[in-house]
Amino acid sequence: MAKLAYTRPAVGAPDIGATIATRAWPLVRASAVPAAIVLVALFLRVYRLELQAWTPDTYEHLTAGRRLVAGEFPISVFYPPGIAITLAPAFLFFPQTLATQQGVIIGSSLLLVAVAYFAMRSATADRSAPVLLALGIAMAPQIVYFSRDGFFDVTNAAWIVSAILVVPWLRGRSLPVFMAYGCLLAVAI
Repeated sequence: MAKLAYTRPAVGAPDIGATIATRAWPLVRASAVPAAIVLVALFLRVYRLELQAWTPDTYEHLTAGRRLVAGEFPISVFYPPGIAITLAPAFLFFPQTLATQQGVIIGSSLLLVAVAYFAMRSATADRSAPVLLALGIAMAPQIVYFSRDGFFDVTNAAWIVSAILVVPWLRGRSLPVFMAYGCLLAVAI
């Protein structure tokens, strides 16, 4: 029976594990603060969460999302299709229920926290401003409430903030890119 032999790497050979760890450490360090803030936001949004559907809007958006997934048009006679488009990917992989809808609302809220943090970090050299802004959004009672309830204000806010933050990227782009951006605004908001 053949024996497997362990050979030591040659002198001067790179240690791949140490190289990966050395390169990954700055990324881990830079993402620790926003990840912690997003985890705080997630805790505040799901702690003792009970599903609530207060208005007919909740069911109208639920029906619109279901219709979009089924390919039935028009998806809604009352609302623009932005919420249905936001719900559709989740409805493809998860049950088409109020719980999935609430998960999308909470996910939009967490996205809003992360987008605010990274936008502020890129806009200023101040290290505390992005943390304070993200914590403010993560912990503001109104935003936490609307993230826990069946309203779509937080989802719309995430779309609007993201659309505003894309504007500097549009500088110098071609007409089709601006047309696509216009379609995004018309459909999503």
